[in-house]
Amino acid sequence: MKRNRKWMLFPAMGALASVLSACGESQGVDINMDDVTNVLINIRAYLIVIAVALVVMILVMIAAGKMAKPAKTLTRKTSLIAFLAVLCVCLNMIVLGPVYSLINLALGDKISLPDDLKTQGAELTETIANEGIVLLENDGLKVNRLFSGKKGCRKNEKL
Repeated sequence: MKRNRKWMLFPAMGALASVLSACGESQGVDINMDDVTNVLINIRAYLIVIAVALVVMILVMIAAGKMAKPAKTLTRKTSLIAFLAVLCVCLNMIVLGPVYSLINLALGDKISLPDDLKTQGAELTETIANEGIVLLENDGLKVNRLFSGKKGCRKNEKL
């Protein structure tokens, strides 16, 4: 029996999606497997870097087995610290990069404005737009004068 092996997700990702969707239901956040797949595709470069660093750490620890005792301990601890540094940098880049907006949506407070504030904002926007249109019409007269070849205006001339 041949299996179709496209993007095989880790079983933990399904469990993570279930936990996140259970947490998100109270805040109105909906998480499905397509979202999890898209996030994994977006962070795959970071995951590859982490996997390569893990393999290098394991190879260095195996190679350190043939060294003398003090050098072996120092090499193994150094490789572990280097892997942890790579892991921290990659996780920081993931959190502040591709999944930043998802984290803000999931953990952020839902703010709703009162209706009177919305109407005041709409009225203010309309007033500003009307004043801008009047200024644009006045500015259009100045622009026409600039393109007609006249420079400046005379003392008693009205724009």
